[in-house]
Amino acid sequence: MRIKTKRLRKFTYESLEPRFVMTAEGSVFSLQQSYDTSGLGGNVSGVVEWGDGLTAPLAIGNQTGLGSLRFRFDYSLDSSGFFADSQRRQILQNVADSITSKLSDTLQAIVPSGASTWTATFPDPSTGAAASRLNLTVNANEILVFAGARSMGNTRGLASRGGFRNAGSTQEFIDIVRARGQTGALSNPATDFGPWGGSLSFDSVSNWHFGADTIGLDANEFDFATAAGHELIHLLGFGLSPSFDAKLVGGGFAGANAVAVAGVSPVPMADSDHFSASVLVNGQQAIMAPQIDNGLRRLPTRLDFAALQDVGWQFNSQTVQVSASHTFGDNANFNANVRLRGSLYGERVYPLSIGITNVAPTQSVTTNRSTAQGVPISISRIAQFTDPGFGAPNATPPLAESFSYSIAWGDGSPNDSGSATIESLGSAGNLTRGFFDGTHTYAAIGSYVVTVTVQDDDGGVTQQQFTIQVTPPPELRVSVDRQSVTEDAGQNAANFIVQRIGFDLGSSLSVNLTSSDTSELTLPANAVFPVGIDTIQVPIHAIDDSLLDGSIAVQLFASINAIQSLPIVMNVLDRESLLLSASRLVFGEHEGAGVSVLTVTRSNTDTDQPLTVQLISNDPSEATTLVSVTIPAGQQSTTTGVTAVDDNLFDGPQSVRITTSEARYSDAFVDLTVTDYQPIAIVPMKTRLSEEEPDNRSTQTRVEIRSPAPAGGIAIQLSTSVPRQLTLPASVVIPAGQTSAEFLVSLVDDFIPQGERSARIFASGDGLVAATVDLVLTDADPAYWTNLREPKDVNDDNLIDALDVLDVVNSLNRLGAIVLNPNRDLDLSFVDTNRDGIMDSLDVLLLVNFINSRG
Repeated sequence: MRIKTKRLRKFTYESLEPRFVMTAEGSVFSLQQSYDTSGLGGNVSGVVEWGDGLTAPLAIGNQTGLGSLRFRFDYSLDSSGFFADSQRRQILQNVADSITSKLSDTLQAIVPSGASTWTATFPDPSTGAAASRLNLTVNANEILVFAGARSMGNTRGLASRGGFRNAGSTQEFIDIVRARGQTGALSNPATDFGPWGGSLSFDSVSNWHFGADTIGLDANEFDFATAAGHELIHLLGFGLSPSFDAKLVGGGFAGANAVAVAGVSPVPMADSDHFSASVLVNGQQAIMAPQIDNGLRRLPTRLDFAALQDVGWQFNSQTVQVSASHTFGDNANFNANVRLRGSLYGERVYPLSIGITNVAPTQSVTTNRSTAQGVPISISRIAQFTDPGFGAPNATPPLAESFSYSIAWGDGSPNDSGSATIESLGSAGNLTRGFFDGTHTYAAIGSYVVTVTVQDDDGGVTQQQFTIQVTPPPELRVSVDRQSVTEDAGQNAANFIVQRIGFDLGSSLSVNLTSSDTSELTLPANAVFPVGIDTIQVPIHAIDDSLLDGSIAVQLFASINAIQSLPIVMNVLDRESLLLSASRLVFGEHEGAGVSVLTVTRSNTDTDQPLTVQLISNDPSEATTLVSVTIPAGQQSTTTGVTAVDDNLFDGPQSVRITTSEARYSDAFVDLTVTDYQPIAIVPMKTRLSEEEPDNRSTQTRVEIRSPAPAGGIAIQLSTSVPRQLTLPASVVIPAGQTSAEFLVSLVDDFIPQGERSARIFASGDGLVAATVDLVLTDADPAYWTNLREPKDVNDDNLIDALDVLDVVNSLNRLGAIVLNPNRDLDLSFVDTNRDGIMDSLDVLLLVNFINSRG
């Protein structure tokens, strides 16, 4: 049988006409639309690009199941290795599956056996020569295609319908080979088509693009997927089947389905195998036009598949229902795209022009107000507004919301205008919110209607009114809570009270505060009346100017623009001071004149006049000074001396205050302490005592003070530097009214050879000056236990060694540390190596240290 072939030539493409859908900014735009999926293989997914820089996934409905038919490609004759690359095979299979997924037909299997034999005939795809295969088995719902490539000049691809010969003996098997169960393919004229397959060749030297999508498809490349789809539709009978040929009428194709889609009968053909390039459906050229353009991918259209329906193929639904919703933040004509993609192959973009209309803002104005003539009225948030728009910052170019306002105050003055404040930019479901303020001063009394207008950047306008009642001019009244203050009163010395009368209490109000002499009194520069408050109180601060300037009258007043209060007068009393200090605050009554130096200092800085200051001692029996001193002109201070007075009384420390006095100054004082001077004297009857002379072993001793003791007497504490050698009482008491007391001092005869030495006696008492006296002590005791030849030779063997140490240690272990007594211890050796009359560890230590020092 004759095998029809076709050749690809260049064909063109036009955009789809956009659809317009209108809604308002800030409102939900709902997309519910059916779209043709003819060029998309497999399950369909998609997104919508809203045109404002945002995208959203589409909900896809009405998807039908995939058909069971499938192309099976045999590459056994691909001698050039064109399809050795698995990516090329995969692209070809995806394109084939995307087409067969649309078909709902079924094809019977061709299974030769016994006498049912056949030979498949077809052109070799790599050479173009006739080729055959004996007893091919073709599975049910399968179309077998031998694929390859060769150089074909300007022809990009060539599909050849498969034939057969020598079919088996039964008509049933022959019909299966001819029609695959499609009975219409056996009728005359044919109304259906059931091929076993054929061959498919591609030009091996063309510059192909083998991508799954159009990324990287250059202008000098031919899209392999487009060529493959074109040729596979040929293999399904477009131009290659009796049922197609039966509908060719007068240079056109008269298939009912194709005519219905194209809207013209017959559908113009370029030749018997291709639609005319002039035929557009929804602005799109059919893939079965005669040419393929380089740099461009085409997908099958509804017209292409309608022609296959006329060949006899049955199709699943070619449309899906998509839905999505979006809120546009500004008005514009947005060029949106519905982008659909097949899971197997193909992508289609459907432009959609969405018209979004502007919505005028909604405004609310303040309540009616009142104000005074000539006084500014400031209204915070004179109007607040909302708007459903919130801009489209991601659009190209970006769109932003802005608002302007105009205020007509109703008194003929020029309108106030400006840009309103957006305090919160809206979003989907949330309004944009903003406000603006207004300030105005009315020159005349009356009732005025204020017209407030807000307009968005797209001309949406809203307007409202309210009334302002203008009353006679207001006034300010001031007072103070005291008539005078001293200049040294400092911060918050008094309170300044301001009352507003006739002002609008519905607004806060700032008032200026002024002092006529800020070197005496200061006020804050301004204060604010809160909303609803007519009286405020602010602090007055006194300034110490350090000048001797007497009382100063200062005027205080308040003002708001041209409105000024009458002044209130406050007197500032001069408050200069004197400072009195002393070089010594504590001294003895016996120290006499000049014991301390007083410094008198004046605080004021204007010292061009001399200043005489009286000095007063509250107890001249203890301390005195000059009756007055004069600070010379040009000087800040002067000095004078203090004289201590010795009253010869046993009266302890006395406090004396010396005070300044000058009528124009605040007084100063200094507190002094005059200590009592009571020295102790120790008077022994004997100053030399001897252990060997019983009559000279003790002496009567007297302690004396210069003033009679007070009631209760005076206790004198006694001690000695040699408590082992001298005995005396721990204390004695000088009776009240007396100046002395006696006590006995005794020398202890201790048998220790000490020779002549000195001893000291100490006497002290509360409030008394301590005293000491020295005595001479003598002793004739022999050194019984010290070797006079060599004190460290304990055993008198002319050696100093460990035996000497052992001798002392043994004696210590036996007797312990003792004061040596000739009545008891004469049997001991020379154990007192340090000759202190005592046997103890010090004697051992002296020996050990000596022996160690010799090595």
